[in-house]
This record gives sequence, structure tokens and C-alpha cells, in this order.
Amino acid sequence: TWLLVKPGKDDSWQLPKVVVRRGESSVRAGIRIIAETAGIRGRVLEEAGRASFVPRHNGVVGISRRVIYYLIQQKGKEAGEIMSQLSWQEFSKARTKIANAIERRILVQAKTVLGQWQKAQNQLSRI
Repeated sequence: TWLLVKPGKDDSWQLPKVVVRRGESSVRAGIRIIAETAGIRGRVLEEAGRASFVPRHNGVVGISRRVIYYLIQQKGKEAGEIMSQLSWQEFSKARTKIANAIERRILVQAKTVLGQWQKAQNQLSRI
């Protein structure tokens, strides 16, 4: 299943994103945001894709952002507060719920990357 978040009350469903802190790697930031939003411990499997965008809020254009998306596998539960606006969805429903075309493309890419990762793991287990 795929994790979607709704950061604000009026926002649309999207893939989780986080600002990388000074001295923090993008991988570590990805693991941190999953713990903070969904209350899970995870490990990064692969990079799922990259995108750049310019955020707009109430007609105001923001600073250009670069986003790296990761496939993260759940390893366990984290204690702490969980974001109330999150939803685990099967792929087809997740694709429908995501309003942003770039993020829908990333979701499709992520599914392909996951399939390749699973195939590689199966081949390794046969050795």
C-alpha cells in the first residue's frame, strides 16, 4: 500500500515530503518524516524519482523546490504523535486521490522501481 498525506485542511492528498535539515541526508529526512507522519520506523529501499516544482499558496509564488522521493519499507512502529490527515491506499486508489500530475507520475515510477527491487530480491534469495 502507498502512504498519502494531506498537510493542511484545504490541501489535496499528496506523497509525503520533508525539508532536509542542515547536516541531515535526504535519506535520513525521508525516514524521519515517515516516523513523524505515520508513526512507523522504516528503511529506504530505493530512490523512486525526482521532481522540481515551484509552490504556490493563495496566488503567491514560492521558491523553487527539488524533491527526491524514496521507497520506504516499514520495519516497525514508532511511538509519538501521528498526523491525522494520512491514508494508506492501494495503488489504483492512491493514483486517483493524488491531484498533482507530477506526483502521480512519481507514484507510477515508484511502483515500477518497487517491482524491479522485488525481482532483484527474489533473484538474490535463490543464490
